[in-house]
Amino acid sequence: MTRIQPLQFLSLTQRCITLAFLLLVAVACESTTADGEGEDVTEDAEGADPVEYPCEMGLLDSDGTFEPLSSTVEAELILGFQGFLWFDIHVRATGDAPQAAKAVIGIEIDGEDPFNLVQPGVGYTSSDGAALQSDSIHVFVTGNNPTGLAGQVLKLAIRMDSAETVCVASAEITVVDNDDCIHTNDEPCEGSDIVFDD
Repeated sequence: MTRIQPLQFLSLTQRCITLAFLLLVAVACESTTADGEGEDVTEDAEGADPVEYPCEMGLLDSDGTFEPLSSTVEAELILGFQGFLWFDIHVRATGDAPQAAKAVIGIEIDGEDPFNLVQPGVGYTSSDGAALQSDSIHVFVTGNNPTGLAGQVLKLAIRMDSAETVCVASAEITVVDNDDCIHTNDEPCEGSDIVFDD
């Protein structure tokens, strides 16, 4: 069995190494402020949390008017040229909103596992002098059959991240498929042979 020698029985070199090691451990665990209070050094190196500003998700109507999301607000599903289904939302912000932010969108569809999407470089522009409005944020949904999603209420959460600011919002929205052109055999899009199973 190895015995640990008391410090006074160690050689001078061993004592110096031991003391240096203990000093490094103490500094790594805690630093001390000028008033003698311990300070956790695991905080962000810059020492400042992002400034949070208020924001909300919404849709733009045909006149460009912002309508906040709710379970009674309807978003028309769009069929992309590669077969993806999606719809656009916008974020309306006040306060210290940045010129651009990374949008992280969480989506929950009933009966499916929640999933996240990321859209970097979403810009903000002034909408009415009192608020900023984001560029379009594309919300892609799983599957490629609008009839399976139409009428469902989706739960959305968004986080707009930049180096110094952040906003977080959540809402519900109902997705609809009122444009028969994109999925029915009776009224297909002109020149299209896309067919979906109901």
